Parts: sequence; C-alpha cells; structure tokens
Amino acid sequence: MNQLIILLSIAALISSCGNKTSGQQDCTQFVSEFYTEYLNAPWDLHEQVESRYFTPALVAKVARMSANSGADAVTASQDPGMTPDFTVKDLGGGWYGVDGMGNIHTVYLKAGEVDGQCRITYISPYGDKWGDELICPGDMQADIDMTSAGAFVESFYKAYLGCYAAMPADLPGKLGELRQSYLTDAARHHIAAILDEAREMGYIDMDPDHYDPLIGGCDFEYAELGKVGVRPAGGDTFTVSGLAHGGSITVTVSGTQGNYRIAGFSE
Repeated sequence: MNQLIILLSIAALISSCGNKTSGQQDCTQFVSEFYTEYLNAPWDLHEQVESRYFTPALVAKVARMSANSGADAVTASQDPGMTPDFTVKDLGGGWYGVDGMGNIHTVYLKAGEVDGQCRITYISPYGDKWGDELICPGDMQADIDMTSAGAFVESFYKAYLGCYAAMPADLPGKLGELRQSYLTDAARHHIAAILDEAREMGYIDMDPDHYDPLIGGCDFEYAELGKVGVRPAGGDTFTVSGLAHGGSITVTVSGTQGNYRIAGFSE
C-alpha cells in the first residue's frame, strides 16, 4: 500500500448523501422563542426544551457536541443561564445567527419546516462558519472493502465516521452494528473497559454516555471528513488521523483477505 496518507474519498461520501432538505420558512421568531425559553429554563430541563424545538436527531447530536467541547453547544457558553440577552438574524437559506449571550462568536444554526412546522435541524460547532456545506442531508453509504488490510481500515472508518456525519437519531445503534460486524470480541471488550473506567473515575473529558474510543472524542463533524487519513504503521497496524479534536489512533488488524477485523487500538 502506498506509504503516503490515504485521504478518505470525500467526494464519494458527499455523493452518497441523500438530498433531503427542510422546507424554507421564516423561523426567526421560532428561534427567538426557543432561546428565550432555553435561557430561562433550569439546566436539568434544557433537553425537554430542546425536544420541543429540535429534530430528534439534533437533540442527540447537541448532547454529543456539548460533551465533546465541554461547553453548552446551544449557546457556546459554559453558563448559559447567566447570559440572557441575544439577537437573532436571518442569514438566508434557512440559516440564522444568534449573537449576544456573552459570547465573542455568533452561534449559527439551521431551521426550517419539518412536518409542517419550524424545527431547528442543525447547530454549527464553528464560531466562524455556517452554510449547507457543513451538513450531510441524508444517510451515507460506504461499503467495507476487504481486498487488503489497509483498504479495510480506510473503508471501515469511512462507514463509521459517515454515521456521525449523517446525524441519525439512532446513532448508537448504527455504530454498534458496525462494531459488532467488524471488531473482534477483544476490541469490543476493550471499548467497554475504557468506558467503565471513565464512568468509575469520572473523567471530565471522557463522558461515558457519549465518548467513543474509536474516534477519541464524543462527536465528529461532516465538514471534518476531508482531513481524515489512513497510513500504514508497520505490519498489520495503521494510523488513522484527523479524528475527533484532530487526534489519531493506531489500529491493529487481524484476519485474511475477505475476512478482516479490527483486533485492537490505542491512542
């Protein structure tokens, strides 16, 4: 296999996205009402508020985003209850910018008509980027290539990260199916042990409800797929770079052509 980094085929991943889009509707007031209610709600009721304004997929994603960054993804703040002032600007194309809330960055979000009413469908994790190019609007399909160990690792991560990028409401189930099919029992037990330790020790940066040892974080963005690469690290090991927080992990592959599995991994 070529010793150069093998970048994941972002063009193929984009083409595999569906073309589902929310209807265009002025949701400025809806967004304003959401933030008014959210900022005045106790912390433990935030998810209930989200469920009335977000799609189910975004409720789940926001929890991952917040765990990944250590801040409230809805306000880009660590204490949203202390920042009640905000303004909402319609940026066009279903995108809105929310300023104020004590932040130096604008919170960008997408909202539109879903099942006949406004719903917030996406919140950008970036303080300086917004637009439909950040969103994969449908499911992402990626076949697992068993022709070589390197092709297997590349295609596995294409499928695995594609699940995060597509933002399904049932993400844990989809990731679990891939782990069950393409990880050995030992590798799956290693994941469980890492999460058990995080739960027991209370690691702040490893929320056991969301942390994924296979990506080194709690969430992954569609816009980051083009930065992911796979390169050989000697023998049956490969380094996967550009994962959560820009990190990398080394994976070990077992098996033979047509029947490869991820047997181990380390950060």
